[in-house]
Amino acid sequence: MNSLVKGNTGDWEIVIGIEVHAQIISNSKLFFGSSTSFGADHNTQVSFVGWESLECYLLLIQYVLGQAIKTD
Repeated sequence: MNSLVKGNTGDWEIVIGIEVHAQIISNSKLFFGSSTSFGADHNTQVSFVGWESLECYLLLIQYVLGQAIKTD
């Protein structure tokens, strides 16, 4: 099946994807053991390890997003 569509600026490839959202019911965060109590004060539910790992997490997200939008 040819998924190319002729456009004014060139051919366009039709790509159909799916996006999935999930809500996890948990008493702790996914990567760290910090609490997730609703209504707590800002920045009170973070562990030292989680706070220090934030930069690594941001680099990971940057890499993942880069891979997600990577084109051939």
